[in-house]
Amino acid sequence: MNKLFCTSTVFLLAATVVLVAGPALDAKAEPQLELRPALASKHLDAPAGTKALDPAMRSDKACVIMTIACNTTVTGVLDTTDCQLDFDDTRIDFWDFQGDVGATVTINLSSNDFDTYLFLLDPDLEDVVQDDDGGGGTNSRIQRVLPVGGTWSIGANGLFPEDLGNYTLQLQCSGGTQTAPAAPSNLMATPLSSTEVELVWNDNSNNENEFRVEFMAPGAGFVDIGSVPADATLVDVTNLDPATAYGFRVRARNSVGNSAYSNVATATTSEGPGVCVPSDTNLCLLDGRFKVEVDWKDFEGVTGQGMVVPFGSADSGLFYFFDADNWEMLVKMVDACSSPFNSFWVFAAATTNVEYTLRVTDTERGVIQPYFNPLGNAAAAITDTAAFATCP
Repeated sequence: MNKLFCTSTVFLLAATVVLVAGPALDAKAEPQLELRPALASKHLDAPAGTKALDPAMRSDKACVIMTIACNTTVTGVLDTTDCQLDFDDTRIDFWDFQGDVGATVTINLSSNDFDTYLFLLDPDLEDVVQDDDGGGGTNSRIQRVLPVGGTWSIGANGLFPEDLGNYTLQLQCSGGTQTAPAAPSNLMATPLSSTEVELVWNDNSNNENEFRVEFMAPGAGFVDIGSVPADATLVDVTNLDPATAYGFRVRARNSVGNSAYSNVATATTSEGPGVCVPSDTNLCLLDGRFKVEVDWKDFEGVTGQGMVVPFGSADSGLFYFFDADNWEMLVKMVDACSSPFNSFWVFAAATTNVEYTLRVTDTERGVIQPYFNPLGNAAAAITDTAAFATCP
């Protein structure tokens, strides 16, 4: 993933975006957030006599998306480096803003250099409002009561291909009702390596502008490490310390305020490169290169670690959860580091319906592969023949 070392508001269309974390905690590298969402786009058929804008071009052409706040005025420049509309070769700038349901927005686009043209796109890209000279002379104006809240987008455009130069964009908002968003829930944290943890949560609101992510290092309080856009439900936290237990929580935010926090989820990063040390809870396979661990939770909320059955081989082993005589899980590793496979495989079978997370760590590379079974689900067999492309 590419990493951007500034926080920006972007329109995400089937892209991988990286948002840098918040303030530094000390002199070492800061934790970062790596976002992996994907939003679909829809082609719009314009009425006769209007421009046939396809919002998908914002992503296809990697258009720069800027932001404008309600009741502010910004200036911009249309030039030959801006996105170009395929159907008429004109240039366009996109400006996103957060609009409340029921709010009346008035958008004015004016220029002394060219004949302006104005677009307004709704959050789902299912409606486009357009105007040419509604602002008087060659200036454009759109006024609309927003039927839904969310991220709306303004397109600042010229009428003809040669229409380039400076412009002024004004956005006025009034009225509307919005409440603070509902809190996210079911936050889960899964270690991915010695420096990375994956966070996944349920989005329970439809009016958030962003999610704020916080983490807690050992012996410290929670610290805000950055934001991810509305509708995101998965983010990777990177630049963490090896072999360290962290706590995480998430909350939603909009112009009204913050939601309550999600539950606190904890995860411990792996030790990093090394050799697996066998223990009651560590199963070491393939000459100690791979460490296997299991955490479980039963229907009464009781949690624990899988215990290694003192019986196994160099490439397979067993765990029990509740009773040493009642084995729950078989795990085996396969060294398939030869053509055409060139990877290590993970196979596992569990005879249980309790919740568990199976973690297999390549101790030489510090890479973790997690496998999760939800509470109440009969565990499915794991046959991961692409688990670790870390040969040799």
